[in-house]
Amino acid sequence: MVRRLAREHFIDLRLIKGTGKGGRVSKEDVINYINMRHTADVKKPDFVWPDQEIEEVIPITGVRKVISEHMVKSAFTIPHVTTFDEADLSELRAWRRQNVDRIEQEHGIRITYLPFIAKAIVFAANDFPWINATLEDDNLHVKKYFNIGMAVARENSLIVPVIKHCEQKSVLQIAKDMRDLAEKANADTLTMDEITGGTISITNAGGMGALASTPIIAAPQVAILGVHKLVDKPVVKDGEIVIRPIMNFGMSFDHRVVDGAYAVQFLRRMIEHLENPLGWLVSVI
Repeated sequence: MVRRLAREHFIDLRLIKGTGKGGRVSKEDVINYINMRHTADVKKPDFVWPDQEIEEVIPITGVRKVISEHMVKSAFTIPHVTTFDEADLSELRAWRRQNVDRIEQEHGIRITYLPFIAKAIVFAANDFPWINATLEDDNLHVKKYFNIGMAVARENSLIVPVIKHCEQKSVLQIAKDMRDLAEKANADTLTMDEITGGTISITNAGGMGALASTPIIAAPQVAILGVHKLVDKPVVKDGEIVIRPIMNFGMSFDHRVVDGAYAVQFLRRMIEHLENPLGWLVSVI
């Protein structure tokens, strides 16, 4: 109750002298403090207003400032629209559980879902190529190669290393590249070539536990895919309620060049590849 009252009235409990056992702040102490703030006559010379609420002022400089400026530019120059869909990853999760330990022993990499998602983007964009493009000087540059950016959160900053030519790489090689680039990002040793040239990006909010998000496009790209937490959820299959591993996706796209129907169809095609992976995993792993 004490903490709730303090939150509701924006009070720092350290400013209140507790009258409870052992100097603890009671509910009555908080209420008296609130009443004093609202009824005290500040004109009286003998009245001392409680110390102001504590705050910390942090200048936005350096990398954080550059990121801030870039995000503002992207958000206010690109007409963002986000479409959402969900995938039943039953088959992919079963395959991964069956093979993840063997792959780690043989290749030294513990494979996550992100490399599979990257490969599914490649497959789906073969049918919807405008998703994998950049908009530059009123010209849409549709890429015939896939340089997929991967947002990596560092301390108080974000950087997007780029996995080059994913269309030529196996899921396993993409996984290795993702690991190596993430390690370089955290060590601040990425080269300029490793952070430029992206054609579409992925941001994994699910790694932080998020179930949905509306990511900001990395200009001049025209799309970014938000990946979210894989959770077991009740769904209806063949008229019955069953539990399935469900992953939500949120894809933001540039509505100047990509129509809603086009983006929705791309995302659904990508999910179809993820939901039915056995037909292509053998050939790309």
